[in-house]
Amino acid sequence: MAEGILITGFGFGPADNGDIPSARARHDGTFQFRVPSEHGYVLGIVDLKWASDPWTGLILGKGSNQPAEITMKVYPATPLTVGVDARGPGREPVVNAWVELGSIARRGMEGQHG
Repeated sequence: MAEGILITGFGFGPADNGDIPSARARHDGTFQFRVPSEHGYVLGIVDLKWASDPWTGLILGKGSNQPAEITMKVYPATPLTVGVDARGPGREPVVNAWVELGSIARRGMEGQHG
């Protein structure tokens, strides 16, 4: 079920360094990517059939050699149909309009540099 799901996100760490990891889930649902230490991350999945709540946390702290355990629960995505109409009296449909949807996840960095 989980095989092939894309996991991606953004990490922010010391000295304004960022990281954008991505990986595909294996047949057993596990995934692997390399990350720098002291970066707070927001991770999620990108898939047409599946969705997840974002995971936030520090994957590898300073002086640690043991990464955080990451568990992401996936659930069926809700199909969404969107229509884009022009403003004004005619309200004609807009062909090839770019529509972007997203979510916001915040990671508190209290006591962290970055």
